[in-house]
Amino acid sequence: MEKYLQENISKEIKITKSFIKTTRVDNYVSIWKLKKPSEICFSPGSCFMIENIKESDFDKLKDLEIYGIGERKNEGFGRIAFGIQNDKNLTEDHLKKRKYFQNLQMEIPQIAKEFIKAAIKDIIVREIKTKAITDARDFNNKNKGKITKSLIGRLESFVKGSTDFENFKGKLNKNILRKPAKDQLENCTIEGMTFYDYLTESSIQVTDILKSSKLNSLSNELLINIYDLSKDVKLNNDLFNKYYLTFFAFLRKLIKKADVSGKKENNND
Repeated sequence: MEKYLQENISKEIKITKSFIKTTRVDNYVSIWKLKKPSEICFSPGSCFMIENIKESDFDKLKDLEIYGIGERKNEGFGRIAFGIQNDKNLTEDHLKKRKYFQNLQMEIPQIAKEFIKAAIKDIIVREIKTKAITDARDFNNKNKGKITKSLIGRLESFVKGSTDFENFKGKLNKNILRKPAKDQLENCTIEGMTFYDYLTESSIQVTDILKSSKLNSLSNELLINIYDLSKDVKLNNDLFNKYYLTFFAFLRKLIKKADVSGKKENNND
C-alpha cells in the first residue's frame, strides 16, 4: 500500500500505523464459463494512518477517491476514502471529548443500572461455579474412596429442596445424624475442617466471592451506588444453591470417572 501511494501521490508518503483485515475473493465470468483466479485483498474497514501529505497532494487524493486504487477497479474493488484532519477538526474533537466527560457526572439512568446489575450478577455466578469445580476437584484428590455417590446424591437433593443455607443445614442435621453417613462426612476434610463442619458452618457469602472476583478492582462507592450486593438476599441464596449443586454434580462426575477407570484396569488384569 505504501509503495502504491508513493508511486501515485508522493515519494515522501509514509504509513505509520495500520489496522487491516484481508480476505480472499474470486469471480465467475459467465461468458467464459470459468472462474477468475482468487486473489487476496484488504477487507472493507481496513485503515491506514498516512503522514507527510502536503496540500498540493489533495487533488491526487480526490482522484483516488473517485477512481479507486489497485488493479481490478472496474470490478468494484479498490474503493478508498481519506480523512484529512486540520486544526479545526482537532479542536472540535477535543471540545466534544471534554463535554462528554463532563456529562459523566450526571445521574446514571435506571436502565443502565439494570444492565450493570445483570452484568455483575453474571460475573459472580460464573465465579461461584468456577470455585465449586475447583473445590470439588481438590476435595476428590484428598478424599478418594471416603464418600459414596449415593451420599452425594442425598446431599444434592437437600440443596434442591432448600430455600437457603439455614434450611439446608436443618435438613442435614435432621437426616444425617446416624452412621455411616455422618462418619463419611467427618472422615473427609476440606479447607482444614471436616466436610460435615464445612457443610454446616461455611455459608457462601457474596462479599467473599466479590473479593476474589474480577469485580474486586471496582470501587465500593460505585458498587453501593449502583448495586449493594450485600443487601441482595436472593442473590446470596442463589449463590448457595449454585455452588453446592455445581460442587456435588462435578464431584459425582469425578467419582464415576474413577470407577470406570478402575473397572477397565481390573478387566485388563
